[in-house]
Amino acid sequence: GKGCWTGFEVGWAVEDKEVPLRVCHDVKRKALTNVEFKLCDSMANMYVALTCVLACGLDGIVKQASLRQSLTGLSADDKRALAQVPKTFEEALDLLENDEFLTKKVLGTELSRAYLAVRRADAKRAESMSLEDEVAEARDKA
Repeated sequence: GKGCWTGFEVGWAVEDKEVPLRVCHDVKRKALTNVEFKLCDSMANMYVALTCVLACGLDGIVKQASLRQSLTGLSADDKRALAQVPKTFEEALDLLENDEFLTKKVLGTELSRAYLAVRRADAKRAESMSLEDEVAEARDKA
């Protein structure tokens, strides 16, 4: 969220640490050199997450989709008008469940159904946990 260097608007920018997708500029080489994707955390299955990110990027290339306008230089009012990333895990799962491209074409119906069931069970169990319980569980699993 805001102030956490993860970004909360759907978008990208060059050298802006407050966006979910940051394009980095190498001053010495005077080139755009890499991309930081900051919407995954330790809760994510990295294989599923990376598969979805790469599939969406490839789909955009194949369809020759236009790149959204960079968030660089947008006013706070303009940014407020943009779509925002999900604020809760449950909201993210709802968005995934309703995304036919990801659930049917990329992951497949069977994997999507199983993944969503497991992650919804995780979310339900986490509702009753305190922050201290979550930290202790993460520490014990590390």
